[in-house]
Amino acid sequence: MKRILSISLLAILLITTIFAQSPQEIKLKGIEVEGNTLTNSDVIIFTAGLKEDNVLKAGDFSRGIKQLWQSGLFNDVQIYINEETEEGISVTIAVDEAPILGEIIITGDKKVSKTKIEEAIGLRTGQRIPDFKIEAGKSKVLDLYSEEGFLLDRKSVV
Repeated sequence: MKRILSISLLAILLITTIFAQSPQEIKLKGIEVEGNTLTNSDVIIFTAGLKEDNVLKAGDFSRGIKQLWQSGLFNDVQIYINEETEEGISVTIAVDEAPILGEIIITGDKKVSKTKIEEAIGLRTGQRIPDFKIEAGKSKVLDLYSEEGFLLDRKSVV
């Protein structure tokens, strides 16, 4: 009797564990986009890999955020649940768009050529520049000066 009871408890525990680990699926009933002025809402939804009336797993939302972030068009991406009903959920994709680079101005330097600095920055006018690319560009300019032997020069990179 004890053996049957322990086997039954083990089976219940195993079934509970399997169901707890299975991904929860939910139907996506609506998608809104906010914060976009330059990027079309349909492009954002498509890039996120989300589609109304599709059945989604929890990992689909984090994957969507990752895909939008990797596009280089945004400084920040978040997905919020607006409403949850028996039929499914509706969400909002909130984005903070990265600005477009208008021009690169290099002034006051005679020690390193303008061309070398522009190549080190690796940015072109007209492209989107998320915050991390701006910081990376600043770091590359300072590294260039270090490589050129101007370690103690005080440079302001803005």
